[in-house]
Amino acid sequence: MNGHLNDMNPTKIDILYYDDPGKEFKEANERLTAKKAANLDFATSKNCFDPSNPNTNCLGQWTVPKGLAPGKTYHFVWYWYFNDNNNPNPNIVEYYSTCFDLKIVSSTYVSPIKSLSEAISKGEPNPKDGFMNGITAKGKELIAKTGATN
Repeated sequence: MNGHLNDMNPTKIDILYYDDPGKEFKEANERLTAKKAANLDFATSKNCFDPSNPNTNCLGQWTVPKGLAPGKTYHFVWYWYFNDNNNPNPNIVEYYSTCFDLKIVSSTYVSPIKSLSEAISKGEPNPKDGFMNGITAKGKELIAKTGATN
């Protein structure tokens, strides 16, 4: 859900990782030594389904870094600075993060969705089946086998 849509000054997200499959982020300052897989806009009228709805779903598109070994799981962190919550104290700084693990199963996968505009055109995700539109039957099968959830 977005809640922070801003075309004039979009919040930026860094997707950070280490290329060592055993290394996990433990401290916020580790963002300074991590590699950056992507830098994305958090929520704009170009990457959200319904910009007039403050709770609309928004998408981002990034490429998995090259050189990650198939069969290994890597730890990624989605990290962003958000200091616009009308906080009157300039000494308080807000950062947010969330993490996810990514198991590399192939070095040749190509997404069936080629662009954000194509994904947006397919419509909002359907919460009934728990899958985003555009995930192929084979993709759903792989997700079911690994026990992953979205």
